[in-house]
Amino acid sequence: MQTETIYPAAPDNAAGQAAAYTPLPPQAAAQVFSPAVQHSAVPSPVQPVIIPEPPAAAPLTDPGTDKPIPVLEVLSVRGVEYGMMTIVLWIGALTLGWVILNMLNGSRGFNYVVVPTSALVICVPIFGWFFLRLKKAELADPGLRFDPSKRRWSQITQIIAYTAVLVNLIYFVYVLLQHASSSHGSSIPKALANLAVVLVIAGGVLAYYWRDEHRLIK
Repeated sequence: MQTETIYPAAPDNAAGQAAAYTPLPPQAAAQVFSPAVQHSAVPSPVQPVIIPEPPAAAPLTDPGTDKPIPVLEVLSVRGVEYGMMTIVLWIGALTLGWVILNMLNGSRGFNYVVVPTSALVICVPIFGWFFLRLKKAELADPGLRFDPSKRRWSQITQIIAYTAVLVNLIYFVYVLLQHASSSHGSSIPKALANLAVVLVIAGGVLAYYWRDEHRLIK
């Protein structure tokens, strides 16, 4: 790029004419009148943006352990055994109440009790075996009592037993109100006997698991 030498305007007095028309050195003129673009820095080339890869996800659980995985909601090995024991407990309690209530209400024939009796013959030994096995395991490892799977089955059992007791209490009060209004209905002694059976079976299950659950809290 060629730099043009620019001379300043001549002053009015004759004395300064010689100095006024003295040309500036080329280097000085280039420094004074050079375009601003010469002083700007040369832009650096665009650097590529590197996005770091996300870290590898940690395994949900260590291999070889028996801890439940909260994300998948799986049961522990002992939790499966608690579930098996709870299922036979439900069937056994239901069929036991079935047999007793049939006898109290006059259905004592073989055809009325053969099905629940068959279930009791199978469920009672299985329940006893699981109960003793898990109690022995809890004595050897007290932390097993806090297993999430065990507590889940315990809480479900409490809700079912509580519902059975609540419904039968409502029915008993309904029978009392029927007799108070002089309308025909089930006899009070029979309704009371049926309620007692439900309270012993379902109420006993509820009381046991309720006490066990609150003992863990303490």
